[in-house]
Amino acid sequence: TPWQAVMEFSPEILISSPCGYDLNQVVQQKNILNGIAWTSKPKIYAVNANAYFSRPGPRVVDGLEILARLFHPELLSDLKTPSDGFQPI
Repeated sequence: TPWQAVMEFSPEILISSPCGYDLNQVVQQKNILNGIAWTSKPKIYAVNANAYFSRPGPRVVDGLEILARLFHPELLSDLKTPSDGFQPI
């Protein structure tokens, strides 16, 4: 998907979750996302795709909780999520 198509939606939140990347590897890609000429810059989060999103198993539930907390922090600020699960970029 071209970035121009993404920008047309004016997202409020963008989740960077490359398959097979751990949190540190995703954060290293932040220059790509921060270098885009956003019309209105969304909140951008890196998530640990390797641990919580791209493998089947019980930690997928942790991944869903991470997303829930990122999308609705006002409702789920007390939700305990893994410390290596996400990071703002």
